[in-house]
Amino acid sequence: MPKVIESPAEHAARLGNTVVKWVDDKTASGSEQVLTDATLYQNIGAHQTLFITEMTYDLTTLSDNCHFNLVKCAAVAGGGAAVDICGHAHMQTGAAYVTGGSKERTFDPPIRVPYSASALSVSMQIEGNDASAVISCGFHGYLVDGTQ
Repeated sequence: MPKVIESPAEHAARLGNTVVKWVDDKTASGSEQVLTDATLYQNIGAHQTLFITEMTYDLTTLSDNCHFNLVKCAAVAGGGAAVDICGHAHMQTGAAYVTGGSKERTFDPPIRVPYSASALSVSMQIEGNDASAVISCGFHGYLVDGTQ
């Protein structure tokens, strides 16, 4: 029998521990906000560590801009005090579509977020330039047992 070699992400997928979170067509408030949509945040259980491998984001409205970044939160469901865990990505659109507005940011190595009092969940924070900016965003990764 040949030796099987798999990445941590492949191993997590085999165990059913992958994380694929997103929100589609979300209208920004025009100020900084942590998104608490049920399809976007990821709670971290006691004795678990979340590894985030990628962040995705796009801006679908014209003549708008938005900042996107990942945050760890001191409460479940994206609640409580939020702390940045990556630098923000900035996207802007012109008055007419010229190219696609979707982007991905791969994290190599992955961002490690172990369970703690300040990290009960992970979500995304956005800051749109006005209350008409429409975005879609998300993140991918995997959970492992233990705070390794």
